This record gives sequence, structure tokens and C-alpha cells, in this order.
Amino acid sequence: MGGTAFSVGAVFLHGIGTVLSWIVLSVYFGFFLTMETRKVNTESLLPFLKPETRSDVVYLIKEFVNIIVVFFRGQLIIAFLQGVLFAVGFTLAGLRCDTGSSSAWVSVSSTSFPTWEASSA
Repeated sequence: MGGTAFSVGAVFLHGIGTVLSWIVLSVYFGFFLTMETRKVNTESLLPFLKPETRSDVVYLIKEFVNIIVVFFRGQLIIAFLQGVLFAVGFTLAGLRCDTGSSSAWVSVSSTSFPTWEASSA
């Protein structure tokens, strides 16, 4: 009886951990995609340049930062979609994910990596 209660509790806690992991992931994902860039008065940092040169340099710096931000946002979206597509494909192929813990997907410091094994069913 005690072993059954323990395994039911473990399954329940695993489910809670999985749900919390997905909630944390979605919060971080939404935060990084909607984060505003900081407003810095770049012209005041370049007083040694002529005004026309300074405006050109400020424009180029702003464009560079915008390109980098868009690039990383795109990489984040692509990585998320690839993860979803791989999970769906592996599930449809009959592979199950054994993460070792429910927080393995979120925890960067975790040394246990998800492995996919063929299901015995």
C-alpha cells in the first residue's frame, strides 16, 4: 500500500513540476519577445565627432542593435518551434522522452539531458 501511495505521489509531483516548467518557459519566452530596448542618448557619448558625422554614427549604431535584437528573437522563435516539432514527431514515432526530472528542460545547470527511447507498448 505504501509503495502505491508513493508512486501516485511521485506521478502527481512530476505533473506539477511539468506544468510549472511550461509556465516558467512561457513567461520567459513572452518576456524576451516583448522586451523593449533601452533608450540611451548615444549622441552625448560622442561629443568629439562633428554633428553630421555623429548623427550618421548614431544611426548606424541603432540599426546594428536593432538587427542583432531581431536576429536573436528570430533564433528564439525558431528554436522553440523546432523543439515543438521534434517532440510531436518523436511522440508520433512512438518514442518517449525520459528527462530524469521534470525541470530538465528549463534548468541550464542540469547535467541530465533528455533521451528518447522506444516505448515498449
